[in-house]
Amino acid sequence: MPGKFIPQCTEHGYFKPQQCHSSTGRCWCVVPDTGKAIESSTTINGRPECTACLLKRAESLRPHGFIGNTVPECDENGLFKPEQGSGSTGHRWCANTQTGEEITGTRIGAGAQRLVNCAVYQDLATKGPCYAEVAESRYRQHMPGLYIPGCTEEGFYKTQQTHGSTGQSWCVNPATGQEIKGTRRSASLTKPECGACFKAIENRLTRSNRLGAEMPQCNQENGDYHPEQSHEGYRFCVNPKTGEQEGEMLPPSDNNLLPCVNQ
Repeated sequence: MPGKFIPQCTEHGYFKPQQCHSSTGRCWCVVPDTGKAIESSTTINGRPECTACLLKRAESLRPHGFIGNTVPECDENGLFKPEQGSGSTGHRWCANTQTGEEITGTRIGAGAQRLVNCAVYQDLATKGPCYAEVAESRYRQHMPGLYIPGCTEEGFYKTQQTHGSTGQSWCVNPATGQEIKGTRRSASLTKPECGACFKAIENRLTRSNRLGAEMPQCNQENGDYHPEQSHEGYRFCVNPKTGEQEGEMLPPSDNNLLPCVNQ
């Protein structure tokens, strides 16, 4: 029959994720198990970019009875499902839906109860580094005294953190969550005074999720302002505790040293 479509197969007899009709020039992506076309993937006189999950699944599929092979699970759009698993070991874990990469700390053994839906984790993990840590912590809710960080609305870390079980408080870098040495206080003491520079960054990250925006330069050891600051190329000295400008401001063309205190 002239012009009849003949599917292309893997060496193990499953459909290759990319199929083409040689007579019409049409190409499309399919589910490797069934050959069902993925909607909106058809191209004319060109080959579509099939998803990583379809490619990996087609590569991994083997005839029934083959032992020890992990086959990724794809959704109807060809993306990795948020929850993946191994039929051989019974282990389950959460994965990045675009790349299929296993999310650290989410693997559980056969028969274990999953504490949080992976789709919920995926949603939180995309909203900011602090939310990602919160989501991962929820998988360990069975651990007594587990610390869960406090986050801003935009998913960054609150500068002052508190452990709900021990009552201890400490300061962190709001962009990374890294603890500032020497700031940890026990529950019986007053909470630490976190650096004004880190507080300013927390406020800016809360108003706008823009890590690339120009931020004040902070002393990473205590959260105070670095004595010399710059903005749009202009350089000036500030009070390390308040961030208020002290003295003159030098334009971008002026390379003279600034007489900042505590340089």
